[in-house]
Amino acid sequence: MVVIADEQADLRAALDKVNARLAAVAAAAKNFATPEPKVEKAGKAADAAIMTLKDAETAMNLASDTLRKGSAVADVDSAAAGAKHQVSAADIIAKARAALNQSSAELAKDQAPALNAAAAKQRETQAHAADLQNRLSNSAPKSTRPTPPHPVPCARKKTVEPRLPPRKSAKPPAQ
Repeated sequence: MVVIADEQADLRAALDKVNARLAAVAAAAKNFATPEPKVEKAGKAADAAIMTLKDAETAMNLASDTLRKGSAVADVDSAAAGAKHQVSAADIIAKARAALNQSSAELAKDQAPALNAAAAKQRETQAHAADLQNRLSNSAPKSTRPTPPHPVPCARKKTVEPRLPPRKSAKPPAQ
């Protein structure tokens, strides 16, 4: 249970990074010199997501604490309570993600023709690359030698390091 609580804490740290990035978006939207409607909408969506994710962070903290408290005695009730908090946090994160996706889709509505044209060009380029790859593989000369099922070991020469003579000491041997 401690391992699960530690993983929950790691996920909470990742959520903190997401919150920091959303906070940067919100701050940039507020500090924009000339207000633009899209930037303002993105900032508002980021603010809303931050508030929602704070609730998820609280649920994740409760889950970690509950799991750690019950781990010493392997308490089944605390494991069940921790699992409920984890599910609650996951649901809250899913709501925040859905809200951000909806906001992103609304902001990209007027760019649909340009994005569709770029996607069509990318599909055309991919088809052309696949065609060239097929042509190259078909035009390559085929070997008549069968390939072995596993690599063939090659013989290597063993080298023997020459032994150095024993060192002569600077002092003459005592008599």
